[in-house]
Parts: sequence; structure tokens; C-alpha cells
Amino acid sequence: MPFSAEEYRQRYANLQAALGEIGADALLVTSEANFNYFTGYIAAHPWVSFSRNLIAILPRESPPLLIVPASLEAQAREQTWIDEIRAFTTIGFAPVAEIAAALRDRGLGNARIGAELGYEQRLGISPLDYQRLLAALPEAAFVDAAPAIWALRMRKSPAEVAALREAARITDVALAQFFREVSPAMTERDMARRLGVLLLEGGADRIDWIMMTSGTGDYHRTFGVPRPRCLEPGDMVWLDVSAVVDGYRADDDRTAVLGG
Repeated sequence: MPFSAEEYRQRYANLQAALGEIGADALLVTSEANFNYFTGYIAAHPWVSFSRNLIAILPRESPPLLIVPASLEAQAREQTWIDEIRAFTTIGFAPVAEIAAALRDRGLGNARIGAELGYEQRLGISPLDYQRLLAALPEAAFVDAAPAIWALRMRKSPAEVAALREAARITDVALAQFFREVSPAMTERDMARRLGVLLLEGGADRIDWIMMTSGTGDYHRTFGVPRPRCLEPGDMVWLDVSAVVDGYRADDDRTAVLGG
């Protein structure tokens, strides 16, 4: 876990209060950011390959539980503060039967279940799997939990602030060195690779994106993917980079003129 068990228990206590405010009895978590935030279990593969899911059920009045692939069960037990973990073996679709059974076991078969349905939220299961889940729990009501989720996540604890500051520090140091090394012999892709190395060597856990553009007439490419274009003297180089530490990212833009 990136943070202490007490940090996650406090997040859960805060969630339970927030669920009460929106009239929900539990939160069903299926997306990476929310799963990581509430459980502390960080696993990359299930979020890149959609063949497997990681699920958290966080009731307002009973203990939480995780539903994970059997291949990740032992790892999950080592890396989360949550005691109850259930495993499934299906591949290619969400463990709908297991989710429905877990909700019923918690007395939530006819409850109001918060889900990641609204503002800047995305379900981590397919629309068809979500429809199957609704059909499996016909007496339950699924409601938008985005207000409760954001009410918690927008307020940062000291541990979260420290992670954000470290991500920003790593990015600042890497960018300073990066601009000392940029030359007309480099392409945008060369620059992106070098910046990525500097960020990782500086302590970033991963890089969420490196966007850039250069030259004349291309500045509309705000989210530009690095190209094989070679730099020329006098080019303005613009980039946007996101380094991540303990799941928290810095988002930095920089602009420089080559030879300026």
C-alpha cells in the first residue's frame, strides 16, 4: 500500500458518512483511480487488459470486501487493508454473479448502491456487464455516487499532499535537466524518450503522458503525440508531462525556444 492502513481506514470512514449524505447504502467500485484510492492495492495489468476486473464493495454499515481474479488473490491479501477477499476465475467478462452474491450477503440485495455513473467517472466493467448486474439485482437501485466520491477525493490528506509535492519536485528536476540536453539533432520522439528516462531515474513510479509539439504552425496540437520530426534552430517546443508518485500525478507544462 502506498500509505498506512490508518489512512485508508479514515478514507473508508469518510466514505461511509458521504454515502449517508447521498442516501446510498454502499459504493460499488470498478475503476482504477477509485479502487486504488479506497483499497491501497495497486495492480497495473487488470486496468490495461480488460480481460479481468478488480472490484471493491464498500458498504455504509458493514465491512468492505474485494473481488479479484484468483491469480491475484495472494498479492491482494498482502497489499490491502481490507480483510475479506473473494476470488473468481472467469476471463473476458465481469464477475457479475460474484458481485451480486456479495451484495446479497451484505444484506444489500434491495439497497441503494452507489456507482461510478456521473461527473468524470467511468465504470470499469462493460455496459453489457453493467446491464447484467442490474438484471441480477432487480430489487436494488443503482445511483450516481460521483458527488460522494469527489467530496472525498478533492480534499487531500497530509500524506496525499506529500505525494503530490514529490511528483512535482521530480518533474521540476527532470525538466531542468531535459532542457539543458535538447538539441537540433533530436526528434520529438527522442525528446520524449529522454524526458521519460529522466523522470523515472528521478523517482517517478510511472509516467501517465508526455505530450509535445514543435516548429511553426503546429501549435494547435495541444495534445500532440511526439513525432519523428527533427528540431530546428529557433523552434518553440511546448510539452505537457505527468509524472506519478504513489498514484498522485504532477501535471506540468513547459515552453522553450531552441537556441533562444
